[in-house]
This record gives sequence, C-alpha cells and structure tokens, in this order.
Amino acid sequence: AAVREQRWQEGTEVFDAIVREHPDNYWLPLAYGHMYRERDPERTEALYRRAADGFRLHGNIEGEIVWRSNLRNFLFHKGRPQDAATELARVLALEESARDPLLKAQIWTLEALHLQETGGDLGVAYRLLKQAQRATFPAGPYRLKRNCLSSLAIVAFRMGRLDEALAIYKTLEQLAAAERDPREQAAARYSILNVSSTKESLLPTPG
Repeated sequence: AAVREQRWQEGTEVFDAIVREHPDNYWLPLAYGHMYRERDPERTEALYRRAADGFRLHGNIEGEIVWRSNLRNFLFHKGRPQDAATELARVLALEESARDPLLKAQIWTLEALHLQETGGDLGVAYRLLKQAQRATFPAGPYRLKRNCLSSLAIVAFRMGRLDEALAIYKTLEQLAAAERDPREQAAARYSILNVSSTKESLLPTPG
C-alpha cells in the first residue's frame, strides 16, 4: 500500500516500529526492502541480506529460498550478474534440504530463469520448468504457477515449440482471469498475439 500510494514517510515509520517490536521476524525486513527497490537500491540490498541471513541463521529454508531468490533477481537487474549467480548457488545448495515439492519448484523455476537470462542451456531450463509445473499444479499458489508458466512459455517459444508456447500462454491467461489479475491477463494475451504472428510468418495458413 505504501508503494502503490507513494506514502513513503508513513510506510517507513510503520516498518521501523514493527521491526523494532519483532526483531526475529525476518519477513519484515524483506517486505521493507520492497519499498526502496527503485528509490534506494543500497538500502533494499541491505534489508534483503538481513532477511536472508536471518532465515539462514534460524534454519528457515522456505524463508531463505524466497528471499535469496528476490535478492538474486534484484542484483541481476541492477547489472551485477556475478553477485546474482552467487545468490543462485546458495539457493541451489538448499535443494537437498527442501522436502516440500513446492519449495523445490521455486528452486527449479529460479534456476531456469537464470539460465534464460544468462544465455544458458534452454533444454535444461525446459526440463527444470516441466518438473516445476508437475509439482505446482493443480494445487500450488498462484504466484508460483504464474511464474512457472510464464518462464516455460518463453523457453518453449525460444526452442521453436510454438504450438506449445501458445497453449501455455492460453493456460496462463485463464489462470490470471480466475485470479482477477488483469495485468498478467493482458500480458498473456499480448504474448498470444506475438506467438501467433510469428507462427503465421513461418508457417502461413489460408486467410
């Protein structure tokens, strides 16, 4: 709400207060870091690291996976691929300890994303995302299903699997509509248009 309404001072005061009240709740500095992603990247990174290190110290595997994933994405898009790769390696090291299939699906999805963004092996990324899809559907949380399908569609498209990419984007559109997520639904429709256009340019059909 603070980010959406740009209520920076009020948001800062609220977070400062609840972080003082609950110093061992490491979800708080993680959420707090979101407020500064565009306004103060150094503060965001410090808060993310505080959260990730706190989760590691207390053996909270779920928390560490979630927030090191956030940290990896943040660092990569700030032009720091080596630092992002370091955080990915730390997440991958947690896979053996993760018993929940949904946690494993988060790890596989993150690794596949990293491969896509760094020019890695798309075949490996595809295999990881298919594993994540099997673990996530039908009962997984919306955000994980959305991320998995979005990445899988991109990989399928880049591998020339155009019909599969179209089918995935249509599933993603239906999923977003059911969750009343108009932004993701619009993005899926736009992707359907682009993939359909590419398919027609390569394999034209009558009309």
